[in-house]
Amino acid sequence: MLCTHLKGQIGFTLDGGYAEYVKAPASGLFFINPDIPFTEAAIITDAIATSYRALTSKARIQPEETLAVIGAGGLGLHAVQIAKVFGARVIAIDINEKALAAAREMGRQERSS
Repeated sequence: MLCTHLKGQIGFTLDGGYAEYVKAPASGLFFINPDIPFTEAAIITDAIATSYRALTSKARIQPEETLAVIGAGGLGLHAVQIAKVFGARVIAIDINEKALAAAREMGRQERSS
């Protein structure tokens, strides 16, 4: 709601945010592998894209750098995984033991080739 650059955003400058069918600009579309259910793919445009942009455009994370992720919730866990793919060392910080356990597991997972 506070963003000043809403050009082409569905529900703001384009009608249809809650419609069954939505007209969308081609630049906002991407291929979804048929093996990925829509309910799982839907998160790509939110939690994964937010963490990815923060790490690549803002933090500009590089291999061998150390990243502290404060909060191992939805965004934080995606940040852990993305940073690992980029070859960074990750320190997850949270007061919730379950969240830290999930972050540890995500950090252990090797990226697939």
